[in-house]
Amino acid sequence: MPNQNSIKWKELLIIGMVLFPIVLTVYIWPFAPDIVPIHWDFAGKPDNYADKTMGLLLFPGIIIGLYFFLKYLPRIDPSKFNYPSFEKVLLTIRLALHSLLLFIHVATTLSIVGSPYDITSYIFYALIIFMIVLGNSMIDIEQNYFIGIRTPWTLSNKEVWTSTHKFGGYLWVISGILIFCLLLLLQLLHINSDIIFTIFLMWIGLIVIAPITYSFVYFK
Repeated sequence: MPNQNSIKWKELLIIGMVLFPIVLTVYIWPFAPDIVPIHWDFAGKPDNYADKTMGLLLFPGIIIGLYFFLKYLPRIDPSKFNYPSFEKVLLTIRLALHSLLLFIHVATTLSIVGSPYDITSYIFYALIIFMIVLGNSMIDIEQNYFIGIRTPWTLSNKEVWTSTHKFGGYLWVISGILIFCLLLLLQLLHINSDIIFTIFLMWIGLIVIAPITYSFVYFK
């Protein structure tokens, strides 16, 4: 059984990550312009805008919603009896997800108020790190209907589920490390950001399509 004290402190840490964006939004509200950026390109430059209310409240709202959804997910999953076997893994995934969301919120908030510390271009690297952590965690996820590589073939056969998640987990970790180093090198060499973004999207396509294909082939 997972250490209960460890679970308690990680849960409190996640709650802190949920509350901090709310506090940050309240603090920067008076300093934010009426129209704020809500989307950035790979180079960290804003390419879409919205009014202040939408731009500042939408993301904290999403963070709060995700917290309650993931927290009480086992109660609505028909396979809820499998959750205790990977409780620690699920907590790690939630911690990694809220760390990613916190980084994105801080980065975009700094950009909105015109801070000289512009770190929005590093959001993609934070996303890659999250995918690496998720890949490492997926190896130990038991069958369920919400988290993992959920295809008709993995959900219908436990052996296919286990094998697919091992394949997908190793693929996400190894390819994630490689793509992180590659994109960082290309950015340091000042390669066109559109090319870097295209490579990133190709990698996303690989780690999504390959496990799905693997589950079908293994099932057959």
